[in-house]
Amino acid sequence: MKTAFWMRSAAGIGGTFLFVWLFAGCAAKVADVREEPETTVYAPGADTVVTTPARPDVYATRTVRTRANVRTQPSTSADVVRVLDPGASVGLIAVHNGWFNVMVDSASGSTGWMWGPLLALTREDRFGAALDMAKPNFGADTLFSAVFYEDNILKVSLDLAWRDLTTAQKQEVVSQIGTAWRAAAQQMGFRPAPEIRFLSNMNYEMARYTSKGQVVVKH
Repeated sequence: MKTAFWMRSAAGIGGTFLFVWLFAGCAAKVADVREEPETTVYAPGADTVVTTPARPDVYATRTVRTRANVRTQPSTSADVVRVLDPGASVGLIAVHNGWFNVMVDSASGSTGWMWGPLLALTREDRFGAALDMAKPNFGADTLFSAVFYEDNILKVSLDLAWRDLTTAQKQEVVSQIGTAWRAAAQQMGFRPAPEIRFLSNMNYEMARYTSKGQVVVKH
């Protein structure tokens, strides 16, 4: 099964990527880390307008692996709002930098943030979280049209701008992306980190970053 991660590039090497992930089945959403949108409710026959927070959507349910803190923000310095025991179920809402925004209590709508490795995540969950952690450090744009996960490999579809780079520049791009990906993937429990293959629009392999951290540029 192929899991696609489409992205839009900005201008110039050294920029950042914007990824929009398209998972088969339930898709992990990248958290916007803003306040929840509000829903305006008009009471019939009343002059007042009651505004209530919109309840976030849950795209999957996962269980807690070990006794774990639920925090107000995706940070270990944030306040703890609840402690969950192993086996407790939470709903996944979004992911940000390795942290998952979770629905703790569906009845009350209470939410919080949990560090990914504390949850019993699927491989696709962990892959998406790792990519979200890594992408701010990729540092190369105008070069890629898509990123997808297939056969335990991160595959990057290259734009034609790749041809204009020198071999040294290509090596630098592959190394920078590979180093960021490897560090994030290992934090999400991948041992070793899945390798990266850089492919042309005709699906020819142009470069590779191996699971051992080796940079190979072919074309």
